[in-house]
Amino acid sequence: MKKIKRLNKTTDFYISILLLYLVIYLFGLPILNQFIKLPLISFCVFYFGGMLIIVVSLLFMNSLKILSLLNFLIVLFAFNLMYFFSIWDYQESTMVKGTVDSPYLLDSDPELYHNLGMFLAHRKKLNTVISNNEDNLAIGERTINSVGYPVILGFLYKFIPDLSIGILFNTFSSVLVIILIGGIAYQIIPDNKFVTFNILLASISPQILSSGVILLKDSLIIYAIAAVTLFFVNNKKTIPLFINLLIGILIISSFRAPFLLILFFISLIGFRFKFKNVFIITIFLFIVITFLNNIELMSSFKFDSNYLFEKISNTGTRKEWNISNSNGFVVTLVGNYNSKPFFMKLIQLPLPATIQYLLPFDVWNFNIDYPFRIIERNMNIIWLLFTGPLIIFGYLFLLGKANKLLRNISLVGISSFLLIAFLHSGAIPRYYYPFMPLLIPIGAFSLYASVKYIKVRNNLKMFMFIYYMFSIAFIFIYFLKKII
Repeated sequence: MKKIKRLNKTTDFYISILLLYLVIYLFGLPILNQFIKLPLISFCVFYFGGMLIIVVSLLFMNSLKILSLLNFLIVLFAFNLMYFFSIWDYQESTMVKGTVDSPYLLDSDPELYHNLGMFLAHRKKLNTVISNNEDNLAIGERTINSVGYPVILGFLYKFIPDLSIGILFNTFSSVLVIILIGGIAYQIIPDNKFVTFNILLASISPQILSSGVILLKDSLIIYAIAAVTLFFVNNKKTIPLFINLLIGILIISSFRAPFLLILFFISLIGFRFKFKNVFIITIFLFIVITFLNNIELMSSFKFDSNYLFEKISNTGTRKEWNISNSNGFVVTLVGNYNSKPFFMKLIQLPLPATIQYLLPFDVWNFNIDYPFRIIERNMNIIWLLFTGPLIIFGYLFLLGKANKLLRNISLVGISSFLLIAFLHSGAIPRYYYPFMPLLIPIGAFSLYASVKYIKVRNNLKMFMFIYYMFSIAFIFIYFLKKII
């Protein structure tokens, strides 16, 4: 039987642009806008900005040698999903629960970021986010600690003073994350099938998708981790990759400085743990941290060298996120975890790690206060029943069979995941989202190996069956506890 000739990358490129232009933008959004009636400025942002995102994404995929028709269609699916929810979130914020001048953004961090961005761009008076005095103090502290992201929003709002540009910018960041994960996969195993599995898992991961439809800095932090990882796993250190590295380090330094320690370990992945290169990277990170601590512009981003130690040793007195605000079931399991001695916390680490993996597990709850909750909570069923178990299977049964690069990436990924669970009791799962680019490849490898080898496929089927049985038992116990 004659094999069907595979489309070459150039043909894929033009077909992709044609699909994009004819199906999505020429007809899709203008027709949709007849019903949702977006303001002119936001319509133009979503219409032309969306088109620009896809064109840039196509060029980026082509430069990373991962462009094929199937890969692009998967990325296009993820973009369309985030695009739809971005417009829905914008409509909910400005036309249902708020206005264009004073959008509703959950009375939380997104509203704070938006207000600060507008203030930096136009010196507008800041809206009150939370009214009581105690929370105002907390808002003041967060204003200082989180100024990095509002600076970017302020730059965007300087040109287009509308919430739509901020949300679409996060969508763009998440699309780039999916492509970067594909680029990382190509460096691990230069096989289009393996790359496709990585792009697929990234495109259906609620951790990545939810970050792209709301005004939070997580999408940029995930991008930073992915960009830094791609640089260090790539044998050819090109100028675009180096620019991505610098942007990634700047974002981490500005948004979540303690993660610089994890960037150190990521750097070791590509340098094969040679002492000379470890020394060079150490000096480089030291210079970056020193630079950021001593220039006036970045004075708000100072690296708190005591923070990580305080969290680990439990000696800090700073006000932390209150675990009592979490799900009651979670409080029962890990409510006093942070108060335990260091070694006891280490012994009990599997418990908060499991909680962190499961949250949010109430995927059946459709009582939503904002559209992005559908992705964050309800779509988490994809993580719990598909992506998550694939990753677990990869760690348990395939890590030893993976090549050295995949093994190193996976070890840094699981170590980072466990560190976040250790520091935050597993109760704030979005803090591990930045490490999805390090976790997804081993899950994709489970799919890749199951397609190639019958024995792996049978083992995976058996594992998934046992996993689903345990899941049913967990749900039964959870509901039984609620009834009792």
